[in-house]
Amino acid sequence: MSLSEVYEDTDIAIAELPDFTRDNVRSTINATSLDDAREIVERLRTAAETGQDQSGTGGSGDRPSSSPSPGPSSTRSPSPSPSPSRSAR
Repeated sequence: MSLSEVYEDTDIAIAELPDFTRDNVRSTINATSLDDAREIVERLRTAAETGQDQSGTGGSGDRPSSSPSPGPSSTRSPSPSPSPSRSAR
């Protein structure tokens, strides 16, 4: 059962992306909205053009200093992590 489908296709070839970003695309980058998805695509396009991972494409290879501080939506995290209080018990 598929829970997603292609909405728009881009002209970005996965082979053009830096290794780290390519791995993130293959493992899926989640978007919260169509606008969010389009912003991710623009960062992927920049990564393909420059050969550098871009903020928002996932992981420690991101370059947070290359983009302005995010707004209130910066509270989302790419994956859940255990609560620190649980590990302290």
